[in-house]
Amino acid sequence: MGWYATSRNIQQALSQFIEEVREEANELRDEILINECLSYVQDPETGEIGAITGKHDDTVRARIIAGKLRQLYPASMKYAARAASDYGRAARPQKEKKSLASWS
Repeated sequence: MGWYATSRNIQQALSQFIEEVREEANELRDEILINECLSYVQDPETGEIGAITGKHDDTVRARIIAGKLRQLYPASMKYAARAASDYGRAARPQKEKKSLASWS
């Protein structure tokens, strides 16, 4: 599984991310991601896209790439959801099991 993150591909994936946010198909909950989105701009002179000077854009780029991979490989998300569900079950406290001796 993979995807080459070229400047053209990133631009397309960014457009997809922006559309998802505008259409409210993707709820942003992470404070770090939201703050990075607010400082993610396109330089009018060079056309480069990224964080303004002194800010970070790692989380935004990771989210953009993750969104593209989710689009390209939707079947694999079924397994990720199942793994998350299994993790949730494992994290819950288990009921104490009764021994066979206590049943009589």
